[in-house]
Amino acid sequence: MWLPAALATAFYALPVVRSLDRPLLVALVLVPGLLSLGVLTRRHTAPRLVSAVAVGCLLVSPAALGGVIGIIASRARRLRDRRHLVEIVGWTLAAVVAKVIQLVLPYPGGEWTSASSVDLTMTVSAIGFALFTGLLSRARTDSVDAAQRAEQSRAAEIRLEERARIAREMHDVVAHRISLVAMVSGALVHRDDLPDDAQEAATIIRTNSRLALDELRAVLRDLRDDGGSPTGTTAAPQPDLAQLPVLLAEVREVTDVNYTCEIDTAALPPTASRQLYRILQEGLTNARKHAPAQPVSVRITRSGGDVVLEVRNPFTGEVGESGGYGLVGIQERARLLGGHARVDVIDSRFVLTATIPAKVGS
Repeated sequence: MWLPAALATAFYALPVVRSLDRPLLVALVLVPGLLSLGVLTRRHTAPRLVSAVAVGCLLVSPAALGGVIGIIASRARRLRDRRHLVEIVGWTLAAVVAKVIQLVLPYPGGEWTSASSVDLTMTVSAIGFALFTGLLSRARTDSVDAAQRAEQSRAAEIRLEERARIAREMHDVVAHRISLVAMVSGALVHRDDLPDDAQEAATIIRTNSRLALDELRAVLRDLRDDGGSPTGTTAAPQPDLAQLPVLLAEVREVTDVNYTCEIDTAALPPTASRQLYRILQEGLTNARKHAPAQPVSVRITRSGGDVVLEVRNPFTGEVGESGGYGLVGIQERARLLGGHARVDVIDSRFVLTATIPAKVGS
């Protein structure tokens, strides 16, 4: 936009600059021409004002053509709707009328000549080309945006199809295996020829396998994204920090847990509470996996507008078979909530720290 506008201004201004013996003529051509070019810097914040100034300058100075084609091209490129198009066409016609008035005014000669016809033809062509170029640029932008929206829609459709496929595979494979574990452990619980510790272990296995099935079904509902459970039933609520005592009780059956909470967890928004529960659940699972039978300390505090969850356990130096994917999941979950998570080894203790905004989901 700037190059054609500057060239149009220079086309009419440079010949007049050489007429220094006629200072009034130089001022009448240069000042409005440079003014119409300068106000283009405000074309996005005050387009109507810039249009009025540019067309007004064209009434007295042919050098103002640069500002006129600049504002018309800019406004056409930022076209919003049909009403806006009518307004742009109106300013285009106003610029043509201003040029005609300029040519018939007693300045510089006051007579209509063949040069005036050529000048008018050049002006109308330049203004029309600016309008056409701006509209073409807008149409191309709309076409690119539409293609991007179509691509995003297709990508979203593919993601939903893939999530449904994963949900089917998880249901057919994982749910089936866990159901077998629950069934076999349930049979062991009712046997009278087993030692007490074996029956206790079977009870724990049966209870946790059933809980795993319930949570797996909730995950499958989220993956399918089809509105949840069948007609007439209600999906089980996702666990949050209100269920934290149950989680700690389960963990304390095999590991000593020291829990400290310095905030009112009931005042947290549901999303923050649910995600903190999941992060803590994965942190405790990671501690049991890599430091079995070692004490774990959990602390929930507030730092400014954030909630900080810290899980500490002795560092054994073992990576484990999972490859750290649980920790990667924690980091991704915290990042999606606008927070962050990191792991450190401090004083021979493995420290997981997750920080999320306290108002997320509110």
